[in-house]
Amino acid sequence: MNITEVTDEKKLTLSLNGVIDENSDILAKKLTETLDKDFDTVILNMENVDYISSFGLCVLVTAYKKSLKVHKKFLINKMSDRVREVLNVLGISKLLTNEEDYFS
Repeated sequence: MNITEVTDEKKLTLSLNGVIDENSDILAKKLTETLDKDFDTVILNMENVDYISSFGLCVLVTAYKKSLKVHKKFLINKMSDRVREVLNVLGISKLLTNEEDYFS
């Protein structure tokens, strides 16, 4: 998996490319570090993620929980169809998406 960062003042967007599975420790570490920094909002662009495993889902939920503790926004604004389907089936897409982007 590749991670590309784009910073816009107090907002950080991480664009992910590839698969998110048990070999994605780098993503977990990156999200933890990012949520400890001085950003108000962390956005994941997952439109180029082909697959997400249960480990990857755990990484996302853990980051979401941490964002609540540190009072920051953690959102997914774009998803591949496969990722959207998994998040919808599990009922967590509403927690992790911005409604405007999700329904557009």
